[in-house]
Amino acid sequence: MGKDKNFSGQPIFTQLLNVLDKSNIKKFSKELDADRYVKKFTGYKHIVVMLFVAFEGYHSIRDTVLGLLSNAHKLQHLGLDYVVKRSTLSEANARRATELFAKVYHATYKQHALCLADSKLSKVDIKRLYIMDSTTITLFKDILKGVGCNPDNGKKKGGIKAHTIIKSEDNMPCFIRYTSAAKHDHLLLKEVDLPQNSILCFDKGYVDYAQYEVFTAKQSLVCNPFEGECTLCGKKRV
Repeated sequence: MGKDKNFSGQPIFTQLLNVLDKSNIKKFSKELDADRYVKKFTGYKHIVVMLFVAFEGYHSIRDTVLGLLSNAHKLQHLGLDYVVKRSTLSEANARRATELFAKVYHATYKQHALCLADSKLSKVDIKRLYIMDSTTITLFKDILKGVGCNPDNGKKKGGIKAHTIIKSEDNMPCFIRYTSAAKHDHLLLKEVDLPQNSILCFDKGYVDYAQYEVFTAKQSLVCNPFEGECTLCGKKRV
């Protein structure tokens, strides 16, 4: 891999770390006394590990350490020189001030804010924008043990799914439907009735090309961030 700091030939995680200002992290650690009594697992290394957790989608300390061990031969690309132990990471999570992470985030954002995309929606488009998503409310409590089926593999999918559309202009729901948790998201598109020339934004759970044709016929624009071409900006999505 190249050592060029212009991101040529570097792993994605290394590129991410190059955005961080180590001097700021050291300064904030000193201000908050975050590295007091610390021998090896400094504030910077803690931040690197937590970024690795977010990057890989881990949900436990055990998974994190196993993930680091599986990448032990690539630790230099992770900005680390050893694999932290579970007890050390657990202690650091409990002891180190969370304010350190907040300060690093805000300083990084302030430093690179001018490099962020400037393709913001106009006030006119914001008024046309609606955002659709769903969330599952589990009902597997002691008083509701019977909710949901009992498949052979032991995995239940019972509960309630709340389907919601939020109007971006006022950040308030304008469409709410409750269904069983097993009902697929895209089936709710048939119940959506928005004004002409609206912009409906949703994720890949709402793939339904037949319904897209209906929206197109009604001149309701559909912006799907994950698939196809966005009819708002014309960009290709992967």
